[in-house]
Amino acid sequence: MHARPERMRTWPNPQLRVKLERQAAALARAMLEGRKGVLAGARRMHVLLFQLSGNDEPVRRAFTAILSETDHLPVGPERKHWDARALVTKDREIAQAEAHFRDLALGACREVLARFGGDLPR
Repeated sequence: MHARPERMRTWPNPQLRVKLERQAAALARAMLEGRKGVLAGARRMHVLLFQLSGNDEPVRRAFTAILSETDHLPVGPERKHWDARALVTKDREIAQAEAHFRDLALGACREVLARFGGDLPR
């Protein structure tokens, strides 16, 4: 584990910060390995990075951009509330968005791993 004493001093609960950093690194690794989709991963990473650094997190901007362009797409548990025929159309849009944003998201994931620890997947 990498010590981050300068950042931990400003957190009232340093253990929570370490937990969030580990979650961000694990999510980045899962996205890089293809175990987590670009859109679903970007939505979760956006939240984690906000919790860690608020709006001042530069790498968060990549995930914010992805989220702002794709927040209308049903990714995750909300899919169960959608009509099956509508999902067919949306799934095509999701596939296009995943391909379009893949490089941006995976580059940001590499930055997350470099910042919060963890080896890059091979």
